[in-house]
Amino acid sequence: MPNQMWLDGLYMAGPIAVQYGKTFGEPDYFDMMTYQAILMESHTKDPITGLFYHGWDETKTAEWADPVTGLAPEFWGRALGWYPVALLARASETTRTISPVLRSRTICTAQARLFSCVWR
Repeated sequence: MPNQMWLDGLYMAGPIAVQYGKTFGEPDYFDMMTYQAILMESHTKDPITGLFYHGWDETKTAEWADPVTGLAPEFWGRALGWYPVALLARASETTRTISPVLRSRTICTAQARLFSCVWR
């Protein structure tokens, strides 16, 4: 959907973009994937838990979106795993290094706290 970002979307599109960039000698695709990861983090990271919300709608009009923040109402465990896997796929496909900023992002899920056996 236009104007929406989903954690699992980075995993679905990111590694393909990186492989395309590697195959066809177009390093801008590495940078695009990095930019998307940083953009996603800036809009979806919860300041209390360090977890990323599953999605974000820039228009704040999607049925599921919070009307003030545009965020999805939940953290989705599987998507929290896909995000760092996408970053690792990016790192493994290029000799260019992942910035220290992105390296720190992969740690967020390890810092998650559980409350009553659910993500909070």
